[in-house]
Amino acid sequence: MGIDVTFIGLFIANTIACAVYSILAPYLPTEANARGINSFIVGLMLAGYPLTAFISSLLLGKYLGKFGKRRVLVFGCSCEMFSTLGYSLLPFLPIEYFLILGFTLRLFQGLGAGCIGTSTYSLIVANYPNEIQKYLGILNISSALGFMAGPVGASMLFAIGGFSLIYITFGLLNLLLIPMVYCLIDKDIYSLMGEHDITSLDLIKNSIIRDYFFVLIISSISMCFISPTYSLHLQSFNISDNLFGLIFALPTVSFIASIYFVINNSWGHKRLFLSGIIILIIANLTIGPWEYLYLPHSIYISLIGIFILGIGICFIYLSALPEAISKSHYEFSNYPKDYISDLVSGLANSFSFMAEMVAPPCSGYLRDHFGFENAQALLAGATFVCLLYLINSPRLVDSLKTKIESTEMAEITETLKS
Repeated sequence: MGIDVTFIGLFIANTIACAVYSILAPYLPTEANARGINSFIVGLMLAGYPLTAFISSLLLGKYLGKFGKRRVLVFGCSCEMFSTLGYSLLPFLPIEYFLILGFTLRLFQGLGAGCIGTSTYSLIVANYPNEIQKYLGILNISSALGFMAGPVGASMLFAIGGFSLIYITFGLLNLLLIPMVYCLIDKDIYSLMGEHDITSLDLIKNSIIRDYFFVLIISSISMCFISPTYSLHLQSFNISDNLFGLIFALPTVSFIASIYFVINNSWGHKRLFLSGIIILIIANLTIGPWEYLYLPHSIYISLIGIFILGIGICFIYLSALPEAISKSHYEFSNYPKDYISDLVSGLANSFSFMAEMVAPPCSGYLRDHFGFENAQALLAGATFVCLLYLINSPRLVDSLKTKIESTEMAEITETLKS
């Protein structure tokens, strides 16, 4: 069995993209505050990333086949390179140019992320149609490596040469990535396709497919909801700030640890993502923990909550996305599979960025007015309502019933043969 150079290229590209994403939030606010820029402006600057990533993912879903998957991936890496190198100039600029360039670079970085994410998903579906779940799981390991390696590498570079050295180094990594991706990704995996009269909106209008995207949104919101508030909550346990990074890595660790089980499970996709939603409810109630559970206010209970959060997200993501792709191919079988896969990839990527735009401000607002524990409990309650909807969905029930009846029919057939 030969080495799969295509997936190696995707793995490396995704790792570096996630590493670049993870190095901005720890250092840009400090650099901005040193110039008297308040946190609200910094927050707006950071919000430019998911905004352009959301828009570009939606558009690319329709036009990815026309532009070419490899070309879009290379273009995304180029955007990441220019934006990352551009950040190295910020310490040398006056405040007005600091703001203008900072906003502009963040928008370009989001554009690059949208291109990389959408083309990567689509390439996996196109190249590994029968092993989507497996390769998505392995790809998420690359995301985890990037999210962990980025801050560690940035810390060392900051200690050596300060803010600018971080972004020069990671920008040069992206520069090296561009020719490597171009050489590793086969040219013939994309083709120019004609215009089709179906759009991403048509997929969402389909009630069967919409349920699967609904599940993916639940997963993304649960992950993004804790990002602006959990570090503040950890201070109530009187633990060292140096441990915050390790604690925030726990969902990533549990996600990776769950991949093998998800890929090799015999539960079926629907049972798997329903189980994932139940796990998310438990995680959001214990991450506080919520006072009405009458559990002690203990860091250990909170750590259990954030650990199982990653398990729930893994269960949902690696089951709902392949199911959404499969159902989309079936429901729109009169269109090219590659084109439908591009639309699904764009939608899945855009929904994750939409959650990144919506969840953090909602989380911050609820924490300020109701407290962290109650905010997480409200999210758990909303997730429970979603679970009831999915359980009682005729489409979902029929799918589960059909699977059970098919199994029973197979058993009856075997009995008759005997």
